[in-house]
Amino acid sequence: WYDLEEDWDYAYLEISTDGGDTWTILDTPSGTDSNPNGNAFGWGYTGRSGSARPEWIKESIDLSDYAGQEVLIRFEMITDDAVNRPGFTLDDISIPQIGYTSDFEEDGGGWEAAGFVRHANVLPQRWLVQLVLFGRETTVERMVLDDQQIGEWDIEMNDTANRAIVAISGIAPVTTELATYSYEIDPVGESALLR
Repeated sequence: WYDLEEDWDYAYLEISTDGGDTWTILDTPSGTDSNPNGNAFGWGYTGRSGSARPEWIKESIDLSDYAGQEVLIRFEMITDDAVNRPGFTLDDISIPQIGYTSDFEEDGGGWEAAGFVRHANVLPQRWLVQLVLFGRETTVERMVLDDQQIGEWDIEMNDTANRAIVAISGIAPVTTELATYSYEIDPVGESALLR
């Protein structure tokens, strides 16, 4: 599964026969040698797996040229610093000729993550919710959230605080995916209840 900035960001399957001193990029069924912007190091994955929306795809790569040799295999992803898409994800790798298989459900299957993050398909989302009150003085207060990321404020609007802004930020690490947060404001006389 991959969703990369097309023709700018690339992921590669590479093999080494010298203990990792040098690496050869392998051709893959869904990869390409297209390099209109000069960012590709060689044959690689770019754009989206599948069609308009990224989909899990199954691929087989012929390693028979390396039969009988001790090799290292790695996946590498390189992005520029302008646009970051969701990325490149692997699951269920097998090399039947040597009896290797891993679904990565319990552990890394002998692979070193080295920049990749192992997760269960959903990263837990935490939130930072802050209230900025404007009046004679400007104050910022952080909402205390419970384990379900729920909190409540009773905001009193008066001559000390006549305007309020609520800032809500998703703070899950290592992702740029959109997240949704819902809130409710109940006006109560001169104050408001924010949930």
